[in-house]
Amino acid sequence: MNRSEILEAIRSRVGVGNLSQSYRREGCRVSMEDVPYPRVSVDADLAFPSHGIEGNRCDLILFLIDAEQSLLTIPLELKSGNVDDSESHEQLQQGATFADSIALQALESNCYPILFHGKRIHPKQLKTLNRLKVNFRGRKLTVKLARCNRPKNLALTLKK
Repeated sequence: MNRSEILEAIRSRVGVGNLSQSYRREGCRVSMEDVPYPRVSVDADLAFPSHGIEGNRCDLILFLIDAEQSLLTIPLELKSGNVDDSESHEQLQQGATFADSIALQALESNCYPILFHGKRIHPKQLKTLNRLKVNFRGRKLTVKLARCNRPKNLALTLKK
């Protein structure tokens, strides 16, 4: 399967009506500058209910193919205000779980859960976020952090 077929399969499994063209929520913007294209951007607020999933959810889930031809799965939570560490972790975990169910199981996928924040995060919350791992296909992943409304904020976070 080539990369456009992979992304098209994901797009059809999610449903075209559940996709997003916006990378902004509540005053927090994710810059798509230098992020590989093509990509599939899922609006979790639409996709979760249409797939019968209730409860916490992240804002967006990106699927893209990187320069090494690997599938990247990127649950995104955008917070312009205060951050609740355990709630943000749960939202990203639910995004990763949903993404795992949508992505083709035969494909190797790297997951990068990212919390975008506008305000400073208290050191206690940072410590808690660091301890709370997101599970994806048997791996425990640390939540990456990025600042809202910065140029290339997603591309730079993925390089870390």
